[in-house]
Amino acid sequence: MHVRLAGELDLTNARELEEQLQELTPDDGSVLVLDLNRVVFLDSAALHVLFRAAGRLGRQRVVVACAPEVPIAGTLRIVGLEAVAEVESSLAAALRTLEP
Repeated sequence: MHVRLAGELDLTNARELEEQLQELTPDDGSVLVLDLNRVVFLDSAALHVLFRAAGRLGRQRVVVACAPEVPIAGTLRIVGLEAVAEVESSLAAALRTLEP
């Protein structure tokens, strides 16, 4: 499953994001690729959603695409998202994880 997110992810939409990710992610062991390359702002509420999704699905099932020049890339490094999810610097690399 490939999900492209854009704009600001914050307290105003974190609950909806979490609900949608839960609905979109099947329990069949498939990988969830989150494309964050168009996200310009990410607060702690949205970060908690990402960490909970990775905790629920497991590190091998959550792949985050975020190029180094994206505004939130530094935040993802600081909070250590790579400890709970695979973080790729390109969407192409992230999408390769969906290939059989």
